[in-house]
Amino acid sequence: MTHLPLVPARQDRFLARLDDPVEGDRAPFLDPWDRLCAQHGYDVAEKPWNNATIYSDFLNSEEADA
Repeated sequence: MTHLPLVPARQDRFLARLDDPVEGDRAPFLDPWDRLCAQHGYDVAEKPWNNATIYSDFLNSEEADA
């Protein structure tokens, strides 16, 4: 069985992983949201996930406008 390391429940560390090809949102096994919820529970996962994805969307929209 493959062991996946603990996903950090901090916005800054989680945001850095979103674009990672192995552990990011295009990961082949368990997307980051599912891992975060499975490892920390929904109540802990919700805030860093929402903050990180909102910030990521903002950064991507700025790049598209430039």
